[in-house]
Amino acid sequence: MRKIIKKIVTKFFNKFLLQKFNKIASNYEKMGKIFKNITFFVPLDKKMVFFESHMGKQYSCMPRAISEYLIENSDYKIIWCFNRPENYQSIKGVKIIKRLSPQYYYYLARSKYFVLNQPLPRFIKKKYNQIFLQTWHGTPLKKIGGDVHYEDIEKVKAVTHNWNYLISQNSYSTEILKRAFFFKKEVIEEGYPKNDRFLKWDKTKIHEIKKSLKIPFDKKIILYAPTWRDDSRNDFKLQLDLKDIKTKIGNDWVIILRLHSVLSSKLTSKDIDNQNVFDYSSYDFGEELMAISDVMITDYSSIMFDYSVLTKPIIFYAYDLTDYGDKLRGMYLDYHETVPGPVVQNQSDLISEIKNLSSYWNRYKDKYTNFRAKFVYKDDGESTDRVVNRVFKKRNGKWK
Repeated sequence: MRKIIKKIVTKFFNKFLLQKFNKIASNYEKMGKIFKNITFFVPLDKKMVFFESHMGKQYSCMPRAISEYLIENSDYKIIWCFNRPENYQSIKGVKIIKRLSPQYYYYLARSKYFVLNQPLPRFIKKKYNQIFLQTWHGTPLKKIGGDVHYEDIEKVKAVTHNWNYLISQNSYSTEILKRAFFFKKEVIEEGYPKNDRFLKWDKTKIHEIKKSLKIPFDKKIILYAPTWRDDSRNDFKLQLDLKDIKTKIGNDWVIILRLHSVLSSKLTSKDIDNQNVFDYSSYDFGEELMAISDVMITDYSSIMFDYSVLTKPIIFYAYDLTDYGDKLRGMYLDYHETVPGPVVQNQSDLISEIKNLSSYWNRYKDKYTNFRAKFVYKDDGESTDRVVNRVFKKRNGKWK
């Protein structure tokens, strides 16, 4: 009898309620009112934490680091939301839900804590006694928030008003994040939790990662991780001739591509037609790619700050430096003076720098040391512990 009743209720839910929900889900004004009503009726669970990374696209970054810490060290109930939850069912100790589904709103209303690295939709207003930890996802070189979206200042304020805590990697970032996000609450300046684990990985772990990614053990690894360009959604072309690079640097190297998801989806067979080129753009755990690589090529991405924690060479392939700095986002820092490595603007010079890596530290040791002292002095492998204890307030060995 129970099975029959459950079947009838499920059918009714799917056919009527869910269909109706899906019709209004794109209407933010209506969804805002619905969420407000849900929060009124749904009781808060003080032991529930809601996680999301890059708007449901990944299981990654600071939210992942904090989630795994809580799973290992506490009795909190962990909720993760994804755009494609079917791809993440293997995560242990976690309840998986679909982003923007009815469950999504229910667990947002139910959870005492939110941990995200991007904003929630603007129409979602949390309860006064819910705690929102905004981890963000990188030290800003490119302008962000109200510093670039001058016409959207009120929208920025509406989003950041929800936040109780904001993580910063360093004092330089703290000043920018507070101003760009109009944030007047507590900034936790304790380094980045996402960088803790690769500081503790040994050679055995590196070997395991290479094996799982099918990277040859006898090859040196170049990680190519360029930034997202605001004007490249409809006009993308990989600015590297990978075949030419491979021919000129030899078979001792393999190249791992780490592109923005919008860009990687436009790669063609011509772009990666080489057995020593691996496209891991959609791989969630970017920290593993950094850990196994020997050198990174980037441009304006905040990944440069995280990679410097590993004290490995970085080459800056800034082929559009003038356009990017002047016409697109704009930057907070003088690029040439700041970056801890060679800046090249064409493929020929890039190849020369790869071939000349043996002299890298003779040329850039002092600049690299100063860069690390300014930006990653808090990244010591214990950032997650400090952040978690600050937000979740562990006292005398017990969690609140």
